Amino acid sequence: QSIGTPEAIHLAPATPAQQSSSQQAAHSEQQGQMDELVASLQQRMDENPEDPEGWLILGRSLKTMQRYSEAEEALRNANRLVPDDPSIMVELAETMLFNSGAPEVSPEARQLIESALAIDPNQQKGLWIMGMASAQTGDDAQAVAYWTRLQEQLDPATGPFQAVTQQIEAAQTRMGVPISAAAETAVAEPIVAPAPAATPPMAKPVASEAADGAFGIPATITIGDGLE
Repeated sequence: QSIGTPEAIHLAPATPAQQSSSQQAAHSEQQGQMDELVASLQQRMDENPEDPEGWLILGRSLKTMQRYSEAEEALRNANRLVPDDPSIMVELAETMLFNSGAPEVSPEARQLIESALAIDPNQQKGLWIMGMASAQTGDDAQAVAYWTRLQEQLDPATGPFQAVTQQIEAAQTRMGVPISAAAETAVAEPIVAPAPAATPPMAKPVASEAADGAFGIPATITIGDGLE
């Protein structure tokens, strides 16, 4: 009663146009704050270029803003200063993929992820990307091996678990063998399956960043004709 607005209960509901305008204003304000924070961090890195954690934070922030070229440069600096950190290696590889605009994982990015997985076999984002890359080249057995290793780390009640399960089942369908049989195929000794009719594309990222070690799930959403 002291600091609220009791009369607001009598106000007319906001129209869709008003709601949209309010949302756009909030987004613009948040974007402006993010730009200021990134600019401040860039200045800090100019003054202290030997700070790997600073480069990592800057690279992730720029990637979230879809400024991929700048993000790749920042993450290359982080990787140069700490060359054997799996998280940095995978972040750099993913940013290189987004920056290239190509659906295929480049040899350099693939090498980075494979090296990261050699250090940390359970690096989640690395497992996800390598599964997608393997499926794209028609190697569904190897894709299932990567995704199964990832699936074992996820909570079955979460969306990421369901998304990984769907990819495993799609690969199983293309191979015509049970998931369990495909999952037993060792990553180091892949079985090359016939080229699938359709393989899942590498998706562009949304403008958000998960916690360290987490990964984004590309998804295709289909709306039924009867829904508006």
